[in-house]
Amino acid sequence: MRFIYKNYDEWCWYWEIVEMVRKLILTSCLASLGAEGRIYIGMAAMASGFYAVAHAQAWLIPDKLEHLLQLASLVATFFNLSVGVLLRMPTDMIN
Repeated sequence: MRFIYKNYDEWCWYWEIVEMVRKLILTSCLASLGAEGRIYIGMAAMASGFYAVAHAQAWLIPDKLEHLLQLASLVATFFNLSVGVLLRMPTDMIN
């Protein structure tokens, strides 16, 4: 099972568990709020943003290129969810 965590530092093996919890929250817990609503997209964007910041601060992957690629992927997910939040705004709130 080493292929799951081989890119992380030796003391950061636990981060894969954090990653699985994040995916569980985004897919099952937040889905119970209703995937069509603004609350789901907003909560998913917030969770994604917090996770991206935590990943950037922890510097879990020793290889700088792999770390930056993972961080770019997390930021792109946050950006896509943020655009989704903006697209879900009611028309009466748009000036």
